[in-house]
Amino acid sequence: MDFFRLFLKTPLYYRREKINPFTAAGAMVPRLSEDLLFCFDLDLRQARRIDPSPEQYLGPLAASGRKFSDAGQVLCPEGIQTPAAEETALELALGLYYGVQFRGFDLSGFAGTALECAGQEYFTRADFIETAMELQKEGLWERQKLENRIYLRRLFEDGAPVIQILRPLQTPGPLQTPLP
Repeated sequence: MDFFRLFLKTPLYYRREKINPFTAAGAMVPRLSEDLLFCFDLDLRQARRIDPSPEQYLGPLAASGRKFSDAGQVLCPEGIQTPAAEETALELALGLYYGVQFRGFDLSGFAGTALECAGQEYFTRADFIETAMELQKEGLWERQKLENRIYLRRLFEDGAPVIQILRPLQTPGPLQTPLP
């Protein structure tokens, strides 16, 4: 697995929806232009351990949603919709993240498996936990200051499905765009 640091220069906004990423409905390969975000809290005792327990590692799903387009619309199974003004947005905030990414669901870097549902591959809960724990181990080994939250992002990019697992990094002060 190749781990990376990401500086997200602008926040990404999602319409909050109750989607479980580990069921067939939430786990399907995203359609073209679809971008789903799932945010989990981590168990506070496990989030800083080099050897976390898989059974206790992942906390509850804190939020999930579909990305707003530049036009303020969301691509849903029912078609393009314009959310009501009162709908609360889920935000992947500007900032530093430590992460790992899979393109085309190439899961060969670890022992997890890609399962099929209605002819489409998806990432299982066990795959997610295993990969998230590897990300944490590598991050701690590199002395990264990881926050107690983790994001699972499913999107379609360059003609292929992509899975990103991102942990926010703690920053010592206000975050500014680095100079080129």
